[in-house]
Amino acid sequence: MQEKTLLKLSIILTIVGVISLFIYVDILNPREIEIEQLKQNTDNVVTLEGTVINYKDYGKTAILKLAQPKTVEVFLFKKENISINKGEYVKVTGEVKKYAKGFEIVADSIER
Repeated sequence: MQEKTLLKLSIILTIVGVISLFIYVDILNPREIEIEQLKQNTDNVVTLEGTVINYKDYGKTAILKLAQPKTVEVFLFKKENISINKGEYVKVTGEVKKYAKGFEIVADSIER
């Protein structure tokens, strides 16, 4: 009787563990959104893809403008020396922040 109970308990805990992992992974992965969805995602970490239409390097920081066709400014604290060119297609992951009259992304990472 105890072996059956232990077997049932281990199967139940395994199923609960697998379901928990799926939920955990879904929570950790940033949502891919469009620029039009920034307002609904204020203070959330999101991922955007778009074309760089402007890039200004200020040494340890940089600001780039990303277009999808709408545009958004992306603020980046540079951890390494990177160079981004106008016209490049990039994937930006970062936190949505309200700024002045609109929104911006404070980037954690930029992929080409």
